[in-house]
Amino acid sequence: MTAEEPTADQRACVKRFGGDLVSIISLVQLRKQLFDAMEYLAARDQYSFGSARDLRSNDFHIQGEPVPMELLERPDLTATWGTTRITNSLIEGRTVVITGEFGVGKSVSLLQVYRQLASSFRKDATRAVPIHINLRDHRGQDDPVEALHRHARLIGFRQPDDLVRGWRSGQAILIMDGFDEITYPGWAGRVATLSDVRRANVALVRKFLAQTPSAGGVLLAGRAHFFDNDAELHRALGIPPGYVSLSASDFTPEQVEKFLAMNHLNVTIPDWLPRRPLLLGHLALAGALGNDPHDDQMSPAAGWNALLDRVAAREAEMEVGVDGRSIRRILERAATRARRTTSGRGPLRFDDLTAAFRDACGYEPDEGTRVVLDRLPGLGVAPGTEQTPDLPREFVDAEYADVARAGDIFEFVQSPYAETLKSEDLYGWVTLLGDVGLEVVAQRMSDSGLGKQSLGAALDVAVAKHPDSGLVVDLLRLLSREEADLGKRSPHVANFILPSLTLAGGDLTGTVIEDSIVENLEVTIGGSDWERMPVFRSVHFEEVEGVVGTSELRAENFVECTFGMFQDGAATASEILDLGLSDDAKVVLILLKKLYRQRGSGRKDSAMRRGGLSEPQRMIVPAMLNRLLAEGMVTKAKSGGTTLWLPVAASRTRAHEVLSAPMTTDDALLK
Repeated sequence: MTAEEPTADQRACVKRFGGDLVSIISLVQLRKQLFDAMEYLAARDQYSFGSARDLRSNDFHIQGEPVPMELLERPDLTATWGTTRITNSLIEGRTVVITGEFGVGKSVSLLQVYRQLASSFRKDATRAVPIHINLRDHRGQDDPVEALHRHARLIGFRQPDDLVRGWRSGQAILIMDGFDEITYPGWAGRVATLSDVRRANVALVRKFLAQTPSAGGVLLAGRAHFFDNDAELHRALGIPPGYVSLSASDFTPEQVEKFLAMNHLNVTIPDWLPRRPLLLGHLALAGALGNDPHDDQMSPAAGWNALLDRVAAREAEMEVGVDGRSIRRILERAATRARRTTSGRGPLRFDDLTAAFRDACGYEPDEGTRVVLDRLPGLGVAPGTEQTPDLPREFVDAEYADVARAGDIFEFVQSPYAETLKSEDLYGWVTLLGDVGLEVVAQRMSDSGLGKQSLGAALDVAVAKHPDSGLVVDLLRLLSREEADLGKRSPHVANFILPSLTLAGGDLTGTVIEDSIVENLEVTIGGSDWERMPVFRSVHFEEVEGVVGTSELRAENFVECTFGMFQDGAATASEILDLGLSDDAKVVLILLKKLYRQRGSGRKDSAMRRGGLSEPQRMIVPAMLNRLLAEGMVTKAKSGGTTLWLPVAASRTRAHEVLSAPMTTDDALLK
C-alpha cells in the first residue's frame, strides 16, 4: 500500500518480485474497497437533512450556503463557535452537542458542517467522511448496525455493510440530527419516571457514542428542553468527558439583514417579528414580508396565526400519527391550562400536557405519539424547578403563549354550545388574553366569516354557564374592541386584572366591572356614546389613553375609581407641544412617542391623531406618517380593514435618541 497513487516503477517492481500473490494499491484505493465514500456522499446529497429546507421551494435541496449561525459555548454563553471551528473539532475526534429551541437553525448548522466535511473529502480522499443520520428515521431501533443498514436503504446506498465498515474503521465522522425525535417501543408501565423513558428513547445514540472509535468525531443536535438538565443529557446519551456543548439562538440583527438579502427581500422588519430563522422563513414563504418596505405588511395577528399553523404543520412531518391541526390544538389547550399560573406561561406538569393531548386528539398518547409532548415547539424547562423530578415545562415566549391561548377563545366563539372547554379549565385564570391574543381571535373570526354578532351570542352562553370566569372577561374585551353589541345578557365581573380594555363603540349597556385593575384603558369614544359603556366600580386604571384627564370621562361610568397616568394627558403632551419646534417636528415626536414609548406593538390609524394635537396638527399626521415610512421608522399593516402603524426594530435606538434630545439632535428626521 502506498500513500499516493503507485508509480509505473512501483507497479513493475511488485509484478516482478510479488507475482500473482501481491498487488499494489494506494491508501485511497484501499479505503474505497472498504467503503466507497464518494458513492455514499452522492446518495446522501439526494436525501433530506433533518428539518433543513430551502426557503423558496420548501425543498430539502438548499440552494447556496445558508446564513452562518453563531453558536454560543455553554454554560457561559460567551465564546462564539462557527461551523468551521466545529468541523475542526470533529476532525480532532471530539464530540460536539448542539441544543436549542425549535426553529433556531440546528439542522441547518449540521448541514453546513456536513457540506464542509464532504467538500474536504472530495478534495483529499484521505480525510474523514461525514455520515449524516436523521434520527427521526430510526424510531424503535437501538442497534447502530441496524440503523446504518436502514440509513443506507433510505438514501439508496447499495453497500450498507461498507457503511458499517467505514464507521468501525474510524474513517467516518458521525452527524446525528434530532435526538429528541426518536422513541423506543415498550415504555408504557415499565419505567418509574419520564427520565427513564427518555433514556430508553435515546439508547441508539448512546450505543453509537459508545462504539464509535476514539478517532471519530461525533456531532449531535436536539431540542434544549428534551432533557430536564445537562446532567440528564450527559447520563442518557452517555457523552464522553470533554465534549463541547453549544447553544443555538435567534438571529442577530446582522444575520436578519443577511438572511433577507440572500433571499432578495427588501423589507422593513417590524418590531413584532420573531428573529427565529424558521419563523422568518415561514413568513417569507407565506409572502408576509413582501418585496417593498412601503407596501402593507402582514399584521402581527395574521403573522402569528400563520406562524402557529406552519410550526404545527412542521411538527406533523415527524409522521407519528398526529396532524398539524391536532398539534396546534395541543399547544392551545396547554396554553389555556397555563392561564392559572402567574406568568401565563407555566409551569405545566406532564399530566397537563397529557390532558391537552387527550382533549385535542381524543385518545391517550402512546409510545409513538408521546414524543410529540416531549418536544412541543415553544416549550422549555420551567426555571426554579431543578429539585423536582420530571421537570415541568413552560412556554418560552409570552407572545407565543398569548397566540396559543387565543385558540380556545376562538373555538368557543365559533361553537359556544360544543363544550370544547371543560368547566375545570375555565376558572382560576390569572392571565387573560393580551393584545396580540385578542387580535388573533378577531383575525380568525374574520378568516372564518364570523360576524360581530357571533361575539354577543357567545358571551350570552358564557354568562349563563360560566358567569364568573375569565372567559366572560375576554369575550367582553373582544366585543368592546370590535365595537360589537351585547346579546341578551349583560355581564357583571369582579376581581380580575385586565391587561387592556378598549372602549371603541358598540352597545355594552348594563355591563358592570368592579373591584378590578385595568392596566391600560384606551378610549376612542365621547359624548352620548358613554351611555352605552360599562359602569366601573372601585376599579384602578394604571394607564389611560385617548383622553387628557378625568374631565373627559363620564362620572356616572366611573364610580369610586382611581387613575394612574394619562398617556395623552396635557402634562405629557406639553413636554413636546411646548417645544420651540415646527408643527411638523412636534407631530413627528408625538408619533414616535406613541409607537416607541407606549404599550403595544402597533397603533391603529385613528389613534395616531389623538394626544392633545390641535386641529391643524391633526391635519398633517398623514404626511408625517408617510415621512416616517420613507425614513424606515414605521411600517404599516392591514387588520380587518383597519390600518395599523408598527414600530421598526432597527429604528428603535434612533427613535429613542430623537425623543431624548429633540432640541439638540442633528437627526435629519426633525429638519
